[in-house]
Amino acid sequence: MASRNPAPRAARRIQSVEVGFRVIRALEAAEGPLPLKEIARLAAMPASKAHVYLASFAREGLVEQEAATGHYGLGPFAMQLGLAALRQTELLRVAWPELQGLRAATRCTGYLSIWGNRGPVVAAKVDGDRQGSLGVRLGYVLSLRRTATGKVFRAHLPDFEWQALLEAELAEDAGARATRRELEQELAAVRAAGYADSQHRHILGIQAIASPIFDHVGRVVATMTLLGPVELLSGGAASAVVRALIGAAARVSLRLGHPGGDAPGMAAG
Repeated sequence: MASRNPAPRAARRIQSVEVGFRVIRALEAAEGPLPLKEIARLAAMPASKAHVYLASFAREGLVEQEAATGHYGLGPFAMQLGLAALRQTELLRVAWPELQGLRAATRCTGYLSIWGNRGPVVAAKVDGDRQGSLGVRLGYVLSLRRTATGKVFRAHLPDFEWQALLEAELAEDAGARATRRELEQELAAVRAAGYADSQHRHILGIQAIASPIFDHVGRVVATMTLLGPVELLSGGAASAVVRALIGAAARVSLRLGHPGGDAPGMAAG
């Protein structure tokens, strides 16, 4: 008798990617850089094929070749990926209870954003019921100029990391233009206050507030944001909700190893 629950279909896969990662796994398991012939043996492929994969991975920084020996090892981007995975796993684990607590206390949507190659990206969220029809999706890339989240990242990241992205955004949105002096004053105010705010330009009465999360070396690694009615989220640093958000972000930072003290955004909530 046939089963009523058919077996799930296997997810579609890209064979060339899987084959290429045999090369990466060989390098990951090695004690140090390896010659091409040894990598090909461990990856069970001809040396000519392994060389093509190594050249592609090297171009992206995942692999690097020693000038003196010609041997291959994992590159700087492999290190960045590993550190990012560790940071994000710990970040989400630590931040999730704080997001849920803010949601329970305010009924606002709360979300955590990390820095991606196109700007701030929503990495986790808890849905509220006080932001009308406005919502955020996981993976959504937020505006650097218009959003509280974008302002926080610009205030605490080095200029070179976001300048080109902001210029591209301003070129497409004439209404978001501002003088250099205005931008500098805005970011100085965000650093001093420990948070940023922004009102949604399409839905009146909706506002967002965001506060930075720092790691053990003082680098901003995420923002924690609340989205809800203006009357609840306005009021400046004296607002109980603003203080609660800053405090939650500060507690996550401390759990990630940040020493606190005089860093922006580390005030107690």
